[in-house]
Amino acid sequence: MSPLTLEEGIEEYLVALRVERGLAANTIEAYARDLHQYLEFLDGRKPDPARVEGFVAELRSRGLARTTVSRKIASIRGLHRFLVVEGMRNTDPTALLETWRAPDPFPKALDVDEAIALVEAPGTLTVPDRRDTALLEFLY
Repeated sequence: MSPLTLEEGIEEYLVALRVERGLAANTIEAYARDLHQYLEFLDGRKPDPARVEGFVAELRSRGLARTTVSRKIASIRGLHRFLVVEGMRNTDPTALLETWRAPDPFPKALDVDEAIALVEAPGTLTVPDRRDTALLEFLY
């Protein structure tokens, strides 16, 4: 049996994500897009650490959201780890890839109009409405 091409490895990985890990269809589709974009970048060349870094550098230079870049990196890492664990490849070119996590976003503060609308939302018709309004005013 001849070794799998990277494209065949990607298809095997996507099947494993669907069957073994039970990921949602949208997640599988996003990973598939990411991995096919990576495959296009490689353009038939062997994936090595320098090329993986080059792909990541290209993603960062395009001004993509950090969360998008993080997902693409996770897709590539997952693929190469899968290929090594399944014995389809001997080395993982992402093993030394620097982790680049998207920061947790800070919650957005309400503007004045939003705060007023929130406090006034329960109304004042009933006793529970007045109680809820008082609680919201207190919290604000």
